[in-house]
Amino acid sequence: MICIIILSQSIILAIPNFEDDYSDDSIVYKINKSLSIDNDKFIVERLIMDDKDIYIEYKLITFEKGWTFPDSAITLINSKGKELQGRGSFSSGKIWGEQGVLKYDCDIKDGETIIVRFEWYDRKSDLLIHLSKEGVTH
Repeated sequence: MICIIILSQSIILAIPNFEDDYSDDSIVYKINKSLSIDNDKFIVERLIMDDKDIYIEYKLITFEKGWTFPDSAITLINSKGKELQGRGSFSSGKIWGEQGVLKYDCDIKDGETIIVRFEWYDRKSDLLIHLSKEGVTH
C-alpha cells in the first residue's frame, strides 16, 4: 500500500522540462488558449519557434475517460493557408489527462495569425493564435 502512494505522488510531481530541447535562439510565445474537444479541453500553453521547427507545448484535460488523444488530429496552418508538416510528438499521461509537445516544420513569421486545428472523424475545432512580440520570452 505504501508503494502505491509513493508511486502516485511521483507521477503527479513528474512534470517534464522541455526547455532543454530548444535552441538558445528560440522565440517562446506564451499562449494559454484552449479549444474544446467534446467535454475535454486542449490547451496550447506555449509555442516555441526556432529557425527550423515549431513546437506546441500542450495539456489535454480529460473529463471523458476511455479515449486516447490522437496527436495526428492536430494540424498547424500558417496565415497563407498552408498546413505545416508534422515532425513528431511526445507526451506523458497524467491523472488529469496528458501533457506533451507537437513538432512541426517552421514556416511561420512573427506577427502572423495561425490556426491550430483539431479534426478527428466528425469533430472539428479551430483555435486562432496571433503571434506577437508581446507574448515572447527567451
